[in-house]
Amino acid sequence: MRSIPFSFFYCSLALGIASGCARKHFFQTDAQLPDRALPAAQLASADSVWAAAGRHYDRHGWLFQRLIGPHHRAVWAAPVRVPVFRPASAAAVAGPLKPTKLGGGFQSTSLTLETAQGLPYVVRSLDKDPARIMPKWLRNTFAANALRDATSAGNPYGALVVPPLAQALGVPHAHPRLFYVPLNETTLTVPDANERLRGKLVLLEEKYSGKQVSSPLLPQARAYVSDEDMRKKIYTHPADRPDQLALLRARLLDVLIGDWDRHAGQWQ
Repeated sequence: MRSIPFSFFYCSLALGIASGCARKHFFQTDAQLPDRALPAAQLASADSVWAAAGRHYDRHGWLFQRLIGPHHRAVWAAPVRVPVFRPASAAAVAGPLKPTKLGGGFQSTSLTLETAQGLPYVVRSLDKDPARIMPKWLRNTFAANALRDATSAGNPYGALVVPPLAQALGVPHAHPRLFYVPLNETTLTVPDANERLRGKLVLLEEKYSGKQVSSPLLPQARAYVSDEDMRKKIYTHPADRPDQLALLRARLLDVLIGDWDRHAGQWQ
């Protein structure tokens, strides 16, 4: 009797698992800790709550974690005290924020807001749903949840460590702040924004784009130029050159913190 090759066995096993049904409710419905959740009446006036970035990443047993990996599951599920997001007071220095545009890639959700002076800010969801990048026929299989679980490999609060490192190197940076969007949020006036952000932990930070320059690390700057426009200028006018040392410092910082996911929109 001929033996079945191990590679064929494992491929068949993987396909069998992948063909299983995906968990319908993979993500937590509310970041607030169930045993410390505030009633709606108290939440309306509360300034902070106890929450967790993603308890759903830490619900697996020891065998799953032994096979797949512990990742940062404990950090995702750790209780943290988080300010409640209020557009009128979230950016105390800048003043009230007005939602203007809902966006985001295939994984996270973002909401652009503006101050009365037109300075842009952005709110981004801390958790992601990478299943959106999968073919539709795979989104309802076990493979979708397997891909979602991979998000736990990243530290949810990593962005909060970057500003002091960038400041020490003289690299322009934003100032992200962590917030909780109430589960009953209704004040985000952009369509679908309330539904996609409520009950989640988010990061609020300045959005460096357009002609509004507000970075203290770039006092001499007159406007922001996109990565694409910068390349066009360099190719058109050979005398135009980027600050090579500043560019090197920024890229080395990316290497230091292991940020391999940079794209053109993050370089301006």
